Amino acid sequence: MKTDHYRLISIDPGSRNMGLAFTEVNLLTREITVVEAETVVVDLFLRLHEGEYSFGEIIERQLIISGVLKSTCERVEPHAFVAEDFYLAGNATAYRSLAECMLTAKNAVLQYNNNVKFLLYTASNIKKKIGVSGTSGDKAAVKEAVLKLNNLSISSDIDTDALDQHAWDAIAVGYCGALEILEQTKDIISRTV
Repeated sequence: MKTDHYRLISIDPGSRNMGLAFTEVNLLTREITVVEAETVVVDLFLRLHEGEYSFGEIIERQLIISGVLKSTCERVEPHAFVAEDFYLAGNATAYRSLAECMLTAKNAVLQYNNNVKFLLYTASNIKKKIGVSGTSGDKAAVKEAVLKLNNLSISSDIDTDALDQHAWDAIAVGYCGALEILEQTKDIISRTV
């Protein structure tokens, strides 16, 4: 792994569809690059492995999310885990589901390495950082805003047309984390260069 790169895994949490992105920050050049992005379709995993689990659907979903995050952490070796914070927007069932997803994700990352930094951002703060109205519900606006960011590049290995809203949200979340890391390291890096 490159020692001058800070690696972040970011998620748009969800128990059915979880956006997942891997972003690298070059601490010397201050470049932010999205290396991988996808949506983990948990229902697809459930169908592919039907009958393998006998714990009930909620726990099965948690096991899938945990397994995906653990294997991603082992492959990517992240320094930080970044997520959109969950909130109660009038639907207690959705809130419970997001809370369970976040706890599962946090536990999976901690099992990989308990020194990984955790960063959480509200949906409105994420949107503001990428230049979208914090109250906008327009999912396409996130994609459009991310593609316009001058200080973010997306790997040519990623088919941006194939990404859905969950993957774009995970990229936006990772971008917020990358900006925070750059802010925290700016004085340290400038003294060592």
